[in-house]
Amino acid sequence: MASRWARAAVCALLIAEAAIAQSKNHVATGDAVSSARHAIDLVEEGHCEQALPALVAALPRLSGKQLRYQAGMAKARCAMALNREDTAVEALLQLKRDFPSDPEVLYISTHYYSELAERVSQELAAKAPQSVQARRLEAEAFEAQGKWDEAAGIYRGILDQNPQTPGVHYHLGQVLLSKAGSSGSTDDAKSEFQKELQVDPHNAASEFVLGELARRAGNWGEAVARF
Repeated sequence: MASRWARAAVCALLIAEAAIAQSKNHVATGDAVSSARHAIDLVEEGHCEQALPALVAALPRLSGKQLRYQAGMAKARCAMALNREDTAVEALLQLKRDFPSDPEVLYISTHYYSELAERVSQELAAKAPQSVQARRLEAEAFEAQGKWDEAAGIYRGILDQNPQTPGVHYHLGQVLLSKAGSSGSTDDAKSEFQKELQVDPHNAASEFVLGELARRAGNWGEAVARF
């Protein structure tokens, strides 16, 4: 009998503890909702310094889809405004997981990631302007603008100082191909791809381009070997 009463008492205690925990969780969720809504209002008023910590704390405890969406957007916006790149990326990744097909999520992700890339490139240029990485980035920017001579000049400068840098001969070869167009000579470009394979024998992109150039020239044996 005593054992039965003891078991009943234990069960009652466990039920009470569960009820208390559920009540606390309900209160915590309610606090998170209230905090998130207040933070979103602060963001609309331009007070990101105060809003961001509240959004970071509240978001993991939000269950309502619409509020999570609004809070995630506000978190990303404030993190970008405050130069908190790690928090911005965290917010964008969470939005993408929760709302993978939402057009606005995809739109702001495009813009924010582009802005983050621009910030990092500026940091690289400021902190290590003469580094191979900074000069390659500059050359790639010229490539994107179709300024072949400027891009080629930078790539050649890199190779003069660092002839064994992987990838540079390949990029220079691409620039020379673009400069040659559809009717110009590809000999200089081919030479760069071949030099890239001397630096990096496993560079499949160089093998492919050389194979394609051989195919166009009717050199079937070389093309097959390259492919």
